[in-house]
Amino acid sequence: MRDASSSELWTSLFADDCVLLFQPRRDELIRGSSHIFAHLRKFGLCMHVVRGDTASKTEAMYVPPPRTAYEAADTSRFYIDGTGFIDFCEKFKYLGSMLHYSLTCDADVDKRIASATAPFGPEEHLS
Repeated sequence: MRDASSSELWTSLFADDCVLLFQPRRDELIRGSSHIFAHLRKFGLCMHVVRGDTASKTEAMYVPPPRTAYEAADTSRFYIDGTGFIDFCEKFKYLGSMLHYSLTCDADVDKRIASATAPFGPEEHLS
């Protein structure tokens, strides 16, 4: 990847969990994901992608620029390395926290409240 910019990574705590950041252009995401997929395969590692009915652990998330609607972007699944697809999601759980494309903590707070109140029954009976 000749045009890739570098950044310093000070530590990596997990080999199986990571976040990869790409410029907001879809073609860079697809090209970068394909390079990572191929590189992992050289070491016998696997990037989980959607194959048939198999769910994927790998997801892409689009974070729109300020004052831009999420729906305005192409968030359709994309094909990777002839083996499967990567889907976009609006939110996902990463290392215990819920991340949302809005980059607010609302989704994480809502998930934690729902988890804490679940033992007490349905939410409508809590008032």
